[in-house]
Parts: sequence; C-alpha cells; structure tokens
Amino acid sequence: MEEYINITLDNIDQEHICYAISDKKYFEGVFNKKEWLKKRITEGHVFRKLNVQGKVFVEYAPLEKAWVPIEGNGFLYIYCLWVSGNLKVKVMVSNYWNMLLMMLKRKENKVFV
Repeated sequence: MEEYINITLDNIDQEHICYAISDKKYFEGVFNKKEWLKKRITEGHVFRKLNVQGKVFVEYAPLEKAWVPIEGNGFLYIYCLWVSGNLKVKVMVSNYWNMLLMMLKRKENKVFV
C-alpha cells in the first residue's frame, strides 16, 4: 500500500514538493514555492503527496483562505491535482480518488469536483 505524506512546517525543508516547472530557474522556483507554502500551511493549505518516484500530489485549502476571487463557506478549493507519466494509469485505477474524496468529506466540507 502506498504511503501519503502531508507537507508540514516540520518537514517542508526535507521533503520534495514535486515542483512541476523544470527549467534553469528550477531551484529558485522550489525555494519560492516552499516559502509560499510555509505561509499558507498556517491558513489550512494542504499539500499531500504520494510517496513514490514521480509526481502525484494534491493541493487544497479552505475556500475562505484560497487565493481565488470566489466566495463561499465550508468549501475546499483544489489548487492542483497532479498525476504524471506512467503513474497515471496506476493511480487512476487505484483508490486514490476515493481516498481523496473521503478525506475531504471527513473534514465536513463541501466538495465540488
């Protein structure tokens, strides 16, 4: 069974955050993303990843704190849901989607997919 990791203030400096942009500014982008996440985690932002070699992660936050021009109470806003490469088939047929929806609903939030 796969292990899921939530990025927290305690582990963010050690964990790989699956930064999607691979160019000359990669390290700067990772640094900036981690600094942004450190501020957002205190607001309820979640970065949850599958502990595999590859990019499988979801980022979400309470809509009240999300950086989007949408108002609402009790909703979660999914910023990014990323599954890359050969993991697409494996993850799509696994229980990842069900686990994600159940986890979000357990927080007594409304989920809109």
